[in-house]
Amino acid sequence: MKKQIRTLLEIGGVYLAVSIALDFFLKGYPVLTWSALAIAFLIFAVMMIGVVLELGAGASLRRVPHIAAHEDELMRLERLSEKAIDDGNLDAGLLLSNRLRSVVFAAAAHRFDTSEVLLRDMAEREPNLLRDQIGDSELAGALASNKSLVNRGTLRNLEYYLAKTEEWSN
Repeated sequence: MKKQIRTLLEIGGVYLAVSIALDFFLKGYPVLTWSALAIAFLIFAVMMIGVVLELGAGASLRRVPHIAAHEDELMRLERLSEKAIDDGNLDAGLLLSNRLRSVVFAAAAHRFDTSEVLLRDMAEREPNLLRDQIGDSELAGALASNKSLVNRGTLRNLEYYLAKTEEWSN
């Protein structure tokens, strides 16, 4: 924003200098003076409007892609959930399960103040140790497996894991 204000001040300074020069050189010809000043005014007005529009358009363009990207991600997750739960698509179920596992691993890492990589490694190598640390054998088993956590027509597993994740994040 400071750049646009500086540009507007520079344009105003140049306009003032041009107006003074035109008035000085065309002092004896009032018709030419008024015409030249009107043309100069229009040129500099267009330049100033361009800077102001750039300032407004830049701010609105910076906000829109972030919102659109966020909505796109939510829409993709919604479609993925519909395919997995409503249609019973196995690939969509696995993708949704992997996303759910990522969220649960992130929440568990936050809760236990450790890294996700360490928890994932523990889930692969020592699932019993992970079960002891988490305190929920069903959740630990789900994190250690690579099977789909989402079943067709039921939200029970999805709701359970999301509720457990919410509990950890508080």
